[in-house]
Amino acid sequence: MRVALVGDAFTDRYVFGNVERISPEAPVPILDVESVEERPGGVLNVAANLLALGIEPTVFTISDYKLNCKIVSPLPCTSLKKTRLMASDHQLLRVDNPKVYYEEDLSRMEYPSFEDFDIIAFVDYNKGVINGGVATIVDSKKNDLSVFKGTEYLKINQKEFSKALNTTGFKYSFITKGEDGIDYYKNGVLDSSCGTKAKKIVDVTGAGDTVMAMLIYCLVNKIEDPNEMMNLANIAASIVIAKVGTSTASLKEVQEYDQES
Repeated sequence: MRVALVGDAFTDRYVFGNVERISPEAPVPILDVESVEERPGGVLNVAANLLALGIEPTVFTISDYKLNCKIVSPLPCTSLKKTRLMASDHQLLRVDNPKVYYEEDLSRMEYPSFEDFDIIAFVDYNKGVINGGVATIVDSKKNDLSVFKGTEYLKINQKEFSKALNTTGFKYSFITKGEDGIDYYKNGVLDSSCGTKAKKIVDVTGAGDTVMAMLIYCLVNKIEDPNEMMNLANIAASIVIAKVGTSTASLKEVQEYDQES
């Protein structure tokens, strides 16, 4: 199947180091830097997770990050960057720059059509790339989800779900609840729940993107039983939250984790 991802992309920059001193200038820790890494974030993290699951999507976004799949990106542009200062696998501070996309970059944005793709997924961090429209599945931080009328599948975390308007317009909704797993709603009514599969929690960064990728994987492979979709999504999320920073769960890891559970 031809899969298109549309959404906001980030370059997740990690500055790793040790803290052994407090600054004499202010009561803040001093991070002695040991290494710096850059990883794909946002819609690019969903793409990276799909690649790890054996699916190569086409990504419609604004980014200069290089990833091993086709990225329809109007360069040059100003990438959204999230810089995390890390000590002993814990975040000290996150710096976001810029806050949202610049209008001159958004004006060159390209979008996919169902004439060219079997599945279109919106990964909407509300940074400007997505204003609404019909997709196969949507993950959005918007307050009013009516702008996605006609879309059947919704994936959203509990915090956004609790404050969003018009959440009942989706036929199938998957609500991620962190350590409490995932709830499944059919036509706006709670149908079933799946508890977490986590054995160890190190860093929850990007886990929602991994869940989104697994749900897309299920749609591509005609896995339509919501309980099976939730189970696989929970397993994939459990794998990445045991890793530091934005990470992926490979198909092999998911299969092995499922056998061990």
